Amino acid sequence: MSRIILALVVALSVFLSGGCASRKAASVGSEDTSSFHQSLPFADSPFDILVDDVDGDGRPDIALVSHGDNYVQIFLQREGRVFQAGERQSLVGFHPGDLLRLSGARPRYLVAAEGQNKVLVLEPGPGGSLRQTGELKVPVPRHVASFRWPGWGDGVALTPFGQDFLVLLKNFNAARIQEAEQVQVALSEKQHSIRRAEWVRPVDVDGDGVDELLFASNTTQEVLMLEYPGPEGAIKPKLVAKFRSGAPWDVLSADLNGDGAIDLLVPNQSKPFVIHVLLNDGHGNFQETAALPFPTDMGLRRFAWSKDKDGFGYLFGVGYGAVTLYRFPDRWDGKAPVPMRSVPVGSSEGSQDIVLEDLDGDGWLDGVVGRGKGPPGAWIVYGPLWEHFEELSAARFVLN
Repeated sequence: MSRIILALVVALSVFLSGGCASRKAASVGSEDTSSFHQSLPFADSPFDILVDDVDGDGRPDIALVSHGDNYVQIFLQREGRVFQAGERQSLVGFHPGDLLRLSGARPRYLVAAEGQNKVLVLEPGPGGSLRQTGELKVPVPRHVASFRWPGWGDGVALTPFGQDFLVLLKNFNAARIQEAEQVQVALSEKQHSIRRAEWVRPVDVDGDGVDELLFASNTTQEVLMLEYPGPEGAIKPKLVAKFRSGAPWDVLSADLNGDGAIDLLVPNQSKPFVIHVLLNDGHGNFQETAALPFPTDMGLRRFAWSKDKDGFGYLFGVGYGAVTLYRFPDRWDGKAPVPMRSVPVGSSEGSQDIVLEDLDGDGWLDGVVGRGKGPPGAWIVYGPLWEHFEELSAARFVLN
């Protein structure tokens, strides 16, 4: 009798499990995309996203910065695609901006504490925590970038919020931050200019091995750059491109046509809602070609570029109403259509940051989108992105 009962229990469990699997298959079938995307429970809209191995275990972690609530939270990747939320840490100061991994084997980070008129040096502590090891007074810093100029050692470019100048730190050393020399660079020869900058992007556009510092001004519809001034030269902005409208506020660099020269992608914030494409002649001179359209009637936000292991270059972007993925063929000629796939999102997706990195170590790029409004604050879609965006589209997936 006991054997009969055991057999009935086994049969019933098999039936029930099979029935549940059948019901699940009937509801999602081949359109179940949950295996390759996830959200992180961050309670705010991330102002900045840093991907780095914070705890030193060999797996990339994700640090998200809250500008409004003044904290950083690190999500430690305990195993592939499994993240553990760390504690909120307020040591990033009042109204923090960018969190930058500094060069060097030892992990150190620089955060722009805009509301405190400081930049802070942070180092990892136990369990994904951070601790402050230095600070330097700088006027209202919001965005930071590192660059190299001859004779400047490690350089840091700082963008003050709402100001018509940049601050460059010469011979920056995280262990002796107070010794860095500050150089203030006016963005215009006019006093109290309306010219403003957001992110500064160090790029070697003329192939001489020395960075140029590129930035867009959404108040003057321009792309400009600072060139290495030489030992005693003055640092003045040089015009790269000027548009009739669009309020561009960022510049991305990429060798789009495979000629070895760095080209530029410049997304608009306002109408026309396009991404300008500027091709480099190899000497730092740029010619505009056909712009890329974006599926929105409200505005473009943030973009990231990288090449994937399939040989294609990918432009990953978010705007109000869509997350997009553009695929550039190798040695794109600047004229052929660039295919694009998109996922609809809510109209509140005013994302402040977006990242393309291989998070899970499979060699494929993964995309991280900082959500524009409320928790969950970050959405991850894993690679291969082109195929997975097609699956999301086929499943009529909407990021809500």
